[in-house]
Amino acid sequence: MISKKITRNSYPPSEDAERGYPPLEGGRGEVIPLRRGQGEVSTPHSKKRFKIVADDKIPFLKGILEPYTDIIYLPGSKITAADVADADAIFTRTRTQCNEKLLHQSRVRLIVTATIGYDHIDTAYCEANEIKWVTAPGCNSSSVQQYITAALLFAAKQKKWNLKEKTLGIIGVGNVGSKVAKAASALGMRVLLNDPPRAEKEGDAAFTPLNKLLEQSDIITCHTPLTKQGPYPTLHLCSSDFFDRMKEGSIYINTSRGAVTDSGALKQAVGIVKQAPNGLPNHPPAGVPNHPADVPSPPVVIAKPSPTVIQPQTVIAGLTRNLPKLSAYILDVWEGEPNIDSDLLENALIGTPHIAGYSSDGKANGTAVCVREFCRFFGLDALQDWYPDTIPAPPMPTAIHIDCKGKTDQQVYYEAVTHTYPIWEDSQRLKQLPATFEEQRGNYWIRREFGNFTIHLANPNEQITTSLHKLGFNPNNYPPLEGGRGEV
Repeated sequence: MISKKITRNSYPPSEDAERGYPPLEGGRGEVIPLRRGQGEVSTPHSKKRFKIVADDKIPFLKGILEPYTDIIYLPGSKITAADVADADAIFTRTRTQCNEKLLHQSRVRLIVTATIGYDHIDTAYCEANEIKWVTAPGCNSSSVQQYITAALLFAAKQKKWNLKEKTLGIIGVGNVGSKVAKAASALGMRVLLNDPPRAEKEGDAAFTPLNKLLEQSDIITCHTPLTKQGPYPTLHLCSSDFFDRMKEGSIYINTSRGAVTDSGALKQAVGIVKQAPNGLPNHPPAGVPNHPADVPSPPVVIAKPSPTVIQPQTVIAGLTRNLPKLSAYILDVWEGEPNIDSDLLENALIGTPHIAGYSSDGKANGTAVCVREFCRFFGLDALQDWYPDTIPAPPMPTAIHIDCKGKTDQQVYYEAVTHTYPIWEDSQRLKQLPATFEEQRGNYWIRREFGNFTIHLANPNEQITTSLHKLGFNPNNYPPLEGGRGEV
């Protein structure tokens, strides 16, 4: 049997229609036939039942594939080679390291990750051993857009910034970065884009060189994959040199992968250094994260944000601050997760447990990719268009009432966005209980995206209505948005 190899691009291939895929976006690695010597593919009519090992934090999955397969649910970080030895497929998120150690004695032929990232998959090993690997790029892009929109508006309120006067630099302009750019434009911001792989393929016209972006941006947000090799590696992309080139008083945001940020360099850029026993600053070596175990983290409570600017303290629990280059930073991803740097968490304007893409809509999309790809690969016709029948309602009302009279456009956006997602509450929980990073992530609340909310506006201007619609809301005087299922 001759297989057709499909080279994985940095951005989702537009092959769904060509191959008869349903409209949900899904990236895929190599399309590869069965390993020789393993016999024929099983079907629902054969005596053999497939076996799947699935991360138990993939929602909406239980009960769906059981009529066709044996499926075992385990904590992602606890899945072992013994667990997958007789499995045909693995459904994972980010905590299962799918490498030779896990796979070499197994019969696994398919790995599907319900995430956009795939740095937890040894793709070279999989391709060399005829294991198809599949990602779900785009599945949570609207969720990250919601997170970044809330972060921008929260930061602007704290710093008394008018976002229409600010520039947002976006590094990595795939599914997520593109939606973040759209949201920032809706807020009235100037947007600069940096994406060397895309610029190489498409030309430089739409993109800005990194140095120029760093110098001109008031806020920089990263949306790159984590890559260690190739022409554009992103491991510690955000280094001392990176932060030195950033605009004075700017804000740094990372929701991509923790190791895109050099933690030690970021601490120096914001003026945080560990105090040595002799009272002198103890600078960590460049590029090496500093994780002081002996520095207690005092409880931090972030109340509902007020318009007051948060002033950094000069001494916090044995730490001293140098004059910072950056005025604030927001982190959702961390080096060494779940054992994160307590100093960085303590001093973050917003610090969250890797949940930017954790809207319930985004999770449903990722689970749909798992089910659909499994069915297509193993020839199960019944569930190739599957999507969860219902997604739970959020804890807040889905009808938002805002009187725009006497309010700026930005105040209206803030009220609408933070109604759907009070981002400071996620930060408060993590700062109070950092040891429960994984629990907070695994038991995340029902967050629904903008398209699930209808806004009833009184006294709006045309710009407010148009911008809210561009963000993904359903203003009462606008035609309803189609869908409501995230990316579907």
